[in-house]
Amino acid sequence: MVNEKKVRLMTQLALDEKRFYKDELDESGYFRSDYIRSNTLKVLLGYSISYLLIMGLVAMYYVDYLFTNVVQMDMQSMVWLAGCIYVGLLLIITLFCVLFYMTKYTNNRKRLRKYMMEIDKLQKFYRDSKDNKETKEIKEEIEEIRQMIVTNDTILD
Repeated sequence: MVNEKKVRLMTQLALDEKRFYKDELDESGYFRSDYIRSNTLKVLLGYSISYLLIMGLVAMYYVDYLFTNVVQMDMQSMVWLAGCIYVGLLLIITLFCVLFYMTKYTNNRKRLRKYMMEIDKLQKFYRDSKDNKETKEIKEEIEEIRQMIVTNDTILD
């Protein structure tokens, strides 16, 4: 006999997991510092490449001026200025990235806790039902997800 509450809960969990929790579940395997560090490094790498490309485009735009006045220009101060701008923007971007990804990780954790509460309700249905092979497999999958999330939460707390 089919338990209507259990079917609704399973359907809702499956839809929520597909719609809302897909990224959060993927990200739950990371420790907080690893998550923040890896995403910040991705952004900084993109920034560095973009900065070099923009500086190359600016140099190409002014190539005529640069070649005609190369002797009169103070190249050391130009390179120093470009380097200071790069480092200043790099520090600002790093600060914003760390704050953004820290907040995102914390919010994802809160959402996953709510999701785990719903999974606990589903597991209660399975505890109350007969033990069969399918039920045991589902219990094992639920326990694996819980262990992955709880392990990371315990280390963070």
